[in-house]
Amino acid sequence: LPRESEDDTLNIRESFIAEEGYTLLCADYSQIELRVAAELSQDPVMLNAFRNGIDLHALTAATVAGKALENVTKEERQKAKALNFGLLFGLGVDKYIQYAKLSYGVNVTYDEADRSISTWRELYSRYREYQLAQAMEGETTLRVRTPMGKLRALDPGNTYGTAMNHPVQGGAAECMLFALICLNKMFTDNKLDARLVNCVHDEVVVEAREDLVEEVKQCIETAMVNGFLRVFPNGIIRDLVEVGVGYSWAEAKKKPKKK
Repeated sequence: LPRESEDDTLNIRESFIAEEGYTLLCADYSQIELRVAAELSQDPVMLNAFRNGIDLHALTAATVAGKALENVTKEERQKAKALNFGLLFGLGVDKYIQYAKLSYGVNVTYDEADRSISTWRELYSRYREYQLAQAMEGETTLRVRTPMGKLRALDPGNTYGTAMNHPVQGGAAECMLFALICLNKMFTDNKLDARLVNCVHDEVVVEAREDLVEEVKQCIETAMVNGFLRVFPNGIIRDLVEVGVGYSWAEAKKKPKKK
């Protein structure tokens, strides 16, 4: 879907509305790729942030800017989001600059990008070690696996980014797949008047009878947590799932925004 505008003049999700007597619940995994990356690499800085409810984007921004968490600006956090998600999959300076502009609307100079990438790799050094190990294994074996063992063959000469990407994206997908199985079973076993409307990457949209909202909300949260723990049995689940409720998909998706 097109990215919605700040003033809500463009929000395609407003066109999706619940049937009369029903409401929509929109739930997503909070920073799921970063959580999967943390669990796979056991990076202590990432794990500590999730364990203590620290916003990883703000932490990255604060470290890069050399300032306190509470003083991070919105633009600095946007640049940090581009860093966190882009560098998960091995972007270099030039591609990071393009990614930050196209995906997050922020301009980054070459020198700034170079310094930021170096800081990021130092901050999350254990994850960087994991990345390099994945890249080497992918180049050597031309194979890569998800956390649950799904195998992918790699093209010779084009292994670097995919070897890093596949376990993280694949792990996130596996969490969601297990969550959907669990959610469907809970709806069926409890004979709830609720149904899955859509699943988009790390997000589920459910339509439920209005008087069942709280019960269905609990089912969604439980199913998504269970899905994550199915893949990562000792995973950190604090603030893992965010659920919104509304008559339209747009309204349900609106959750309190982080600074």
